[in-house]
Amino acid sequence: AGLIYSALEKHDLAISAFTDALKQKHGFIPASLRLARRYRERDQLDKAIEIYNAALFSSPYHPDVLTEMAASYANDGNQDKSIELLELARDRNATALTARLILGRYYLRRAQINEAEKIVNELIKIGSTRSDVKMFMAQTFLSTGRVKESLNLYEELVRIEPDSPELLTRYASALIKAGHTAQGRKTLSV
Repeated sequence: AGLIYSALEKHDLAISAFTDALKQKHGFIPASLRLARRYRERDQLDKAIEIYNAALFSSPYHPDVLTEMAASYANDGNQDKSIELLELARDRNATALTARLILGRYYLRRAQINEAEKIVNELIKIGSTRSDVKMFMAQTFLSTGRVKESLNLYEELVRIEPDSPELLTRYASALIKAGHTAQGRKTLSV
């Protein structure tokens, strides 16, 4: 019922339905996440954190809960707590893909290249084929001077998404960095 009320934008009824679901099955992760999101949408971070903590009590170190909790703290301006939670999700869950990806992007934006490269190595072990993971890996490879590996990933992604302006721009930058200036310019003019 909570999903239906959410889709209809009847948020008070959705909150009530998710709360009832948690009374029946305490710590039920899908209901916990959806209820916390409703409170986040209302800028009630304290209430959302309370829901996340209750979910973590039932399912310690659950990567989805830790990742969403981290996003809540980041949106509230508490980057340190956000990073702490993402690192916890990564450290306690061998396959926590989303937490690793967000954490890796954070490291890359802050030019913490060694940390970003560690995340790439973890993602390689996981073996994800998601485009957003490959994009992050290509960006990291380019930042670490592994231009050929970066180009290979970008070429693969361009075959899948040939009309993505962001992807084409990044691919063109990699081409130019590799010394293929004419091809990079041509890619940008597409």
